Amino acid sequence: MQLSSNVAFSPGLCFEVGLDCDSCVRDSALETAKACPGLRGKAIGQLFVLLYPNSACAPMHQRFTEEYANAPGELSLRLVPRKPIERVAPSVSAAVA
Repeated sequence: MQLSSNVAFSPGLCFEVGLDCDSCVRDSALETAKACPGLRGKAIGQLFVLLYPNSACAPMHQRFTEEYANAPGELSLRLVPRKPIERVAPSVSAAVA
Protein backbone atom coordinates (compact mmCIF):
# COMPACT_ATOMS: atom_id res chain seq x y z
CA MET A 1 0.00 0.00 0.00
CA GLN A 2 1.50 3.29 -1.01
CA LEU A 3 1.12 5.63 1.93
CA SER A 4 2.15 8.76 0.06
CA SER A 5 4.42 9.65 -2.81
CA ASN A 6 6.48 11.75 -0.37
CA VAL A 7 6.98 9.00 2.21
CA ALA A 8 9.68 6.38 1.77
CA PHE A 9 7.91 3.26 2.93
CA SER A 10 8.84 -0.35 3.25
CA PRO A 11 7.05 -3.51 4.32
CA GLY A 12 8.52 -2.91 7.79
CA LEU A 13 6.66 0.39 8.04
CA CYS A 14 3.50 -1.30 6.81
CA PHE A 15 3.83 -3.96 9.51
CA GLU A 16 4.22 -1.22 12.12
CA VAL A 17 0.85 0.27 11.17
CA GLY A 18 -0.84 -3.14 11.10
CA LEU A 19 -0.70 -4.04 7.42
CA ASP A 20 0.57 -7.32 6.02
CA CYS A 21 1.58 -7.90 2.41
CA ASP A 22 -1.07 -10.51 1.60
CA SER A 23 -4.10 -8.53 2.74
CA CYS A 24 -2.69 -5.25 1.39
CA VAL A 25 -2.13 -6.66 -2.09
CA ARG A 26 -5.41 -8.60 -2.09
CA ASP A 27 -7.48 -5.59 -1.06
CA SER A 28 -5.65 -3.31 -3.44
CA ALA A 29 -6.14 -5.71 -6.36
CA LEU A 30 -9.86 -6.12 -5.59
CA GLU A 31 -10.43 -2.36 -5.44
CA THR A 32 -8.33 -1.81 -8.56
CA ALA A 33 -10.39 -4.40 -10.46
CA LYS A 34 -13.55 -2.52 -9.50
CA ALA A 35 -12.21 0.86 -10.58
CA CYS A 36 -10.23 -0.33 -13.63
CA PRO A 37 -11.82 -3.54 -14.92
CA GLY A 38 -10.53 -5.42 -17.94
CA LEU A 39 -6.79 -4.79 -17.68
CA ARG A 40 -4.61 -7.50 -19.18
CA GLY A 41 -0.99 -8.63 -19.06
CA LYS A 42 1.55 -5.84 -18.89
CA ALA A 43 -1.04 -3.24 -17.92
CA ILE A 44 -1.65 -5.05 -14.62
CA GLY A 45 2.10 -5.24 -14.01
CA GLN A 46 2.55 -1.55 -14.74
CA LEU A 47 -0.27 -0.70 -12.38
CA PHE A 48 1.32 -2.82 -9.65
CA VAL A 49 4.60 -0.90 -10.01
CA LEU A 50 2.75 2.41 -9.78
CA LEU A 51 0.94 1.31 -6.64
CA TYR A 52 3.96 -0.41 -5.07
CA PRO A 53 7.15 1.36 -6.20
CA ASN A 54 9.26 -0.04 -3.34
CA SER A 55 11.39 -2.95 -4.58
CA ALA A 56 10.67 -4.81 -1.33
CA CYS A 57 7.07 -5.19 -2.55
CA ALA A 58 8.09 -6.73 -5.89
CA PRO A 59 7.66 -10.36 -4.71
CA MET A 60 3.92 -9.64 -4.38
CA HIS A 61 3.54 -8.86 -8.09
CA GLN A 62 2.24 -12.31 -9.02
CA ARG A 63 -0.21 -12.34 -6.11
CA PHE A 64 -1.57 -8.94 -7.18
CA THR A 65 -2.02 -10.21 -10.74
CA GLU A 66 -3.87 -13.33 -9.57
CA GLU A 67 -6.13 -11.41 -7.21
CA TYR A 68 -6.92 -8.85 -9.91
CA ALA A 69 -7.74 -11.58 -12.43
CA ASN A 70 -10.06 -13.36 -9.96
CA ALA A 71 -11.83 -10.22 -8.74
CA PRO A 72 -15.49 -9.74 -9.62
CA GLY A 73 -14.76 -6.27 -11.01
CA GLU A 74 -18.05 -4.67 -10.09
CA LEU A 75 -17.84 -1.09 -8.88
CA SER A 76 -20.39 -0.39 -6.18
CA LEU A 77 -21.17 3.28 -5.98
CA ARG A 78 -22.58 4.88 -2.90
CA LEU A 79 -25.20 7.12 -4.39
CA VAL A 80 -26.29 10.18 -2.47
CA PRO A 81 -30.00 10.88 -2.82
CA ARG A 82 -30.67 14.10 -4.63
CA LYS A 83 -33.19 16.64 -3.51
CA PRO A 84 -36.04 17.06 -5.94
CA ILE A 85 -35.77 20.13 -8.11
CA GLU A 86 -38.41 22.73 -7.41
CA ARG A 87 -39.94 23.90 -10.59
CA VAL A 88 -40.95 27.53 -10.46
CA ALA A 89 -43.38 28.79 -13.06
CA PRO A 90 -41.95 31.80 -14.85
CA SER A 91 -43.71 34.99 -13.94
CA VAL A 92 -44.92 37.13 -16.79
CA SER A 93 -44.74 40.85 -16.40
CA ALA A 94 -45.84 43.30 -18.98
CA ALA A 95 -43.87 46.39 -19.70
CA VAL A 96 -45.89 49.53 -19.20
CA ALA A 97 -45.06 52.45 -21.42
